[in-house]
Amino acid sequence: MRTKQYILTLIAIILLRIADLGITALYTPDLASEWNPLVSVFGGSWGTLILSQILIFSFTATMMFFYFKRIPVAIEPKGLRLNDFLRTYFTGSPNHGSKNRARADLRSFLLIPDKHNESSVAQMKLRINRHLIFNGWLFMNAVMLISIFAIIHNLLLIAEVLPYMEFVGSWYQIYFPAVFITGIFASAISFAVVEYRAYRIQ
Repeated sequence: MRTKQYILTLIAIILLRIADLGITALYTPDLASEWNPLVSVFGGSWGTLILSQILIFSFTATMMFFYFKRIPVAIEPKGLRLNDFLRTYFTGSPNHGSKNRARADLRSFLLIPDKHNESSVAQMKLRINRHLIFNGWLFMNAVMLISIFAIIHNLLLIAEVLPYMEFVGSWYQIYFPAVFITGIFASAISFAVVEYRAYRIQ
C-alpha cells in the first residue's frame, strides 16, 4: 500500500474541491450561474452542492484505495501490442478468436461469467480487481482534471474575460459536457499508457 502517495493525493483533491467551492461562492454566491446539473437543472442549494461534493470525494477516495494498494500486474506473454495488452488486462486473454472476439471481450469487460470456463471464478476475481484499480485511477484523475478546469473557468468569469464569457454563453450546452467527457477519456488513456509502460519494462 502506497500510503503516503494515497494521503497526499487525497489532500490535493480536498484542496482543489475547496478552492473550486470557494471561487464559486465568490463568483456566484446565489448559485445563479453554477453549471453543476444538481443546481442548474434540479435547483439544488449550497447544501445539495456541498453534500454532493462529500459523496463524490468519499466514492473517489474508496476507488483510489484499490489503485494505491494494487500489486503490479504480471501480464503474459511479453511483447504484446497495446490493444492486446489492454484486452489481456481486462479480459484475461489477448485473443478470443476472430469470430467471437468482440462478443467475448464485451462479456469479459462487463464481468459476465463464462459458464463453460472452469477457471471462470478465479478469472472473475482477477478482472474485478483490475476494474477496481482502473476505476481508482479514472476517478482520481478525472476529479482533479475537472476541478482544475472549474477553477480556471470561474477565475476567467471573475476576471470578465469577454471572449471566454461570450464563448461559454453561446456554447455552454456543448462545452461543459465536452469538457467532462474529455476529462474522463484523458484519464482512461493515461491509465492505459502508464500500465502499458510498466508492462514493457518488466
